[in-house]
Amino acid sequence: MAATADDEHNVLAAARAKSMGAESAIAVLQRPTYLHLLTYIGIDRPFSPRSTAVEEIQRLMTDSALHVMATLAAGVADVFEVRVPAKASRVIGVPLKQLKLPGQCIVAAMQRAETVKVPGANDAFEAGDTLVLIAPSAATHHLETLFGIKSFSRKESL
Repeated sequence: MAATADDEHNVLAAARAKSMGAESAIAVLQRPTYLHLLTYIGIDRPFSPRSTAVEEIQRLMTDSALHVMATLAAGVADVFEVRVPAKASRVIGVPLKQLKLPGQCIVAAMQRAETVKVPGANDAFEAGDTLVLIAPSAATHHLETLFGIKSFSRKESL
């Protein structure tokens, strides 16, 4: 792990460690501009405290019931968090196997009060449930419509 105060040194040190046989290389960067490029030079986990702080602040400030928690592959797949609104009549009380979810959408987790589980085909959502969905990035509008959500907060890059 390269975590000095200098971004260049961190990138070079992590890349050098990887080239010398390190199993994993992590580089901390204060300026997140080139984070997405570092995996191409062998750095397994580029990390920016600034980006992480911005994402967390955006998450705390949004009052949207749907937002992107993470991007698995830019423009391909995202991890969405959905708080099921009371007005989501298309999904409340409907067994998961009957929902018209976007293609290739996976309901990875469901939290109801203090209980978290991976829902099965016969489970139904209730207002206030928090869901973690893995879905194509292009499924955003479909999810908004399905859950009756008008506004959407997308993770911004710095």
